[in-house]
Amino acid sequence: MSETRLVHRIFIEAPPEIVWSAIADLEAVREYNPGISGASLTPGPREGVGAGRRCTTKQGDLVERVIGWDLPRAIEMQLVSSPWPVKAMRWRTVLAPKGGGTDVSQELSYAPSLGLVGMVLDMLMMRRTLDKAIAGVFASLKAYCEKKAKADG
Repeated sequence: MSETRLVHRIFIEAPPEIVWSAIADLEAVREYNPGISGASLTPGPREGVGAGRRCTTKQGDLVERVIGWDLPRAIEMQLVSSPWPVKAMRWRTVLAPKGGGTDVSQELSYAPSLGLVGMVLDMLMMRRTLDKAIAGVFASLKAYCEKKAKADG
């Protein structure tokens, strides 16, 4: 299975506790991910390994599940179902304190579906589109957390 790997990093001028509270609250994704219009928890645990969420996007609903939980340092998730042409997707987001803020890094890997057609779609557009979307989510997460930090501080 051929996988594509995307890496993103950003510095957020907010303490790790605020950034962790944003990413660990699975429903809060609708507050900082411009592609998500709604989010709700799936049956099961509310947090930690096994917790999940259903997100509403323009393309349709997707379901994601927590597969790694290292409070308050890292969260790892996988895509369970989606309308996208991928057969597997997972990502790990890591927080590291730096000064009064937080370095956030994420490594995401996915495998397109549709065989050779999916590989060509990935090379021509999917990788670039997803990379740009994740950069947008990171910028929105930064604004969301920094606003919270100012309100709390």
